[in-house]
Amino acid sequence: MASYRFERGVDFANNVDGIERATRLLFDLCGGEPGPTVDKWPLPKASPVRMRVARAQKVLGVPVPATEIQRAFTRLAFPVTREKDAL
Repeated sequence: MASYRFERGVDFANNVDGIERATRLLFDLCGGEPGPTVDKWPLPKASPVRMRVARAQKVLGVPVPATEIQRAFTRLAFPVTREKDAL
């Protein structure tokens, strides 16, 4: 179900890319040319996610330094802002 996926934070920006890819595959097999993609709905803004180092360590079951968590997020191209008790 789409609602199940979107409730869990699916990247809305990938929808158009997926539609474009599927359309291209269909037209490669069947021939013809696709029309333009029209976005009718504004995409929701991504809100920041707070992550506590203590919670991450509890979930992972191993001690992970805050600096290592920050490096992992940076390598994944996620913006990181460090606060006193949150990463």
